[in-house]
Amino acid sequence: MPKDQLPENIDPQVGMALVSEGPNGQKINLVVKDVKDSSIVVDGNHPLAGQDLVFDLELVEIL
Repeated sequence: MPKDQLPENIDPQVGMALVSEGPNGQKINLVVKDVKDSSIVVDGNHPLAGQDLVFDLELVEIL
């Protein structure tokens, strides 16, 4: 993402959370992964993407 697309008051840092707006107005949560001279690299994946999830279930009834 080019830095000139960011608001002037934002100084991007690695790990910083940003919120962008998609074409339909939906909010997109982003995390800055790398800061370069004229651009930044952002990650739009869910924070749990790639993580192992463990669920504890209790079977209450079988129909």
